[in-house]
Amino acid sequence: MMSLGGSITGVLFARIIFTWIVISALVRLVRKISDNAFYRYFFRPRSLQNG
Repeated sequence: MMSLGGSITGVLFARIIFTWIVISALVRLVRKISDNAFYRYFFRPRSLQNG
């Protein structure tokens, strides 16, 4: 980004804004899916064997 003429402050500010947008979209997505889908895709149960 610096080679394109952007200032370091602008680049960092844009990255913070972009991160907030992505995180908020992911939070909304996770809140909208059902518990069944959440546990199917994002949760790995412990195996029954120890070790």
